[in-house]
Amino acid sequence: MNKLVMGSLLSVFATTFAGCIFTSDDTSTPADDTAAVCGDHHVDAGETCDDGNTTAGDGCSATCQSEGALIDTTANWSFADIAFSGGDPVTTASQCPGGQFDTGVVISQAVDSSGNPIGDCGPASPSGTCFIDLYDCTAMTGTEKVPAGEYLQWVAITNHDGTQTYATSVSAYVNLTSAKTFTAEILNNGGYFMASWTVDGSASCTGVDGISLDATVVNSSNAASDTFTCADGRGITAGIPAGTFTVSMQALDSQMSPLGNATTLNGKTIGVQNQVTDLGTVAITTN
Repeated sequence: MNKLVMGSLLSVFATTFAGCIFTSDDTSTPADDTAAVCGDHHVDAGETCDDGNTTAGDGCSATCQSEGALIDTTANWSFADIAFSGGDPVTTASQCPGGQFDTGVVISQAVDSSGNPIGDCGPASPSGTCFIDLYDCTAMTGTEKVPAGEYLQWVAITNHDGTQTYATSVSAYVNLTSAKTFTAEILNNGGYFMASWTVDGSASCTGVDGISLDATVVNSSNAASDTFTCADGRGITAGIPAGTFTVSMQALDSQMSPLGNATTLNGKTIGVQNQVTDLGTVAITTN
């Protein structure tokens, strides 16, 4: 029987990590043996912050001194293998991938009032909108200090110099008015479907409460099911093992009963290492 997961991950989007080269400003890493340089992403002796630039007014001054209260934002990450058991997806905890992929990168990117990311998020990003810290992958946690505001936050697992990426977590909106914690699970051998939808040719959800998404493995009874709130306009599933699927999406009334005919998408694939497959905008009808 399909496992029904109620409630969409409404504030979650797939974010592609560019695999840029980073230097760490995590004070838990070995100290740089050179003289303190403001703007090098290292918090050195005499500095209270270092955001990778010498621009004042972005929370860290031109001399690398904190310009105001900063908020702690903690990311916890974990790893899991995923497989179908009894017809439903089941995860089993695992460890960091090991080998060259030894670094957990915590990224917080500022968003505007509409939730859109501000600027690029990398070493050359505009000042004050992108915060990046590096940690030992096996620590499974890292805490950044950023100015209060709204952010997209995600975790990437990379090699030591950031030139190769093992996996990127799904990102989530975090409204930082006080210390917050973000939790990310990275699937080694699975990923997610993401979809937007219209109902009867419109973004309106009049008479429709939910949207169901059922993903069935081709030539198998193994399946994953999720239900989203129609008015959100988009959603991302829970984790699904890698494979090829037939995806069915349908409108639901307030009793979670089907409305109209399901829209079927054939030959949709789930990849490995936490990849998100975007199904695009799916047209759903109620009659």
